[in-house]
Amino acid sequence: MNLDKYDPKQHDLRDYLEDLRIEDRWLLSRINSVVERATRAIEEYRVHEAARLLREFIVEDVSHWYIRLVRPRIWVEENTRDKLAAYTVLYYTLFKWLVMIAPFTPFFAEMIYQEVFRKADPELPESIHLLEWVSVDHEYIDERLEEEMRLIKEVYETSAAARMKAGIKLRQPIRSITVYSDDERV
Repeated sequence: MNLDKYDPKQHDLRDYLEDLRIEDRWLLSRINSVVERATRAIEEYRVHEAARLLREFIVEDVSHWYIRLVRPRIWVEENTRDKLAAYTVLYYTLFKWLVMIAPFTPFFAEMIYQEVFRKADPELPESIHLLEWVSVDHEYIDERLEEEMRLIKEVYETSAAARMKAGIKLRQPIRSITVYSDDERV
């Protein structure tokens, strides 16, 4: 984002709703589902579940999956609407996630907030700990899309494991893949 001089104050998520790809809509749905589930867990004093949910989300959903999916869009030299849409979704997601992890990792969250978000928008409150807990944007939640992406991830991970077992590297193309399942949705 820094290399492309992305300024989040100039890019509102609502301006890019028409440009969002499936993976963008999925991430918006996931972060809002995570907000909903983490909030419920904390309110019910199941703090360990909220912490685990937030860790799994940032590692598995954002880092291992979404970043892999949008990497070709980000590597484009010019700032296309497609690329800016991915940046805007990522900024929105990371901000919500950071606010939620602040009670668990206060110093880490504060450092990231100051170095990334406050530098991008100096009008934000002085500390992340002065922000209200994030709210759920229900209009972005799409449970069907989340389930379909979960199935896609499962197929991808299973095929990657089969490739590894066969000694075929991920960058090496294969002609076809056959998926067997008892689940009609697959």
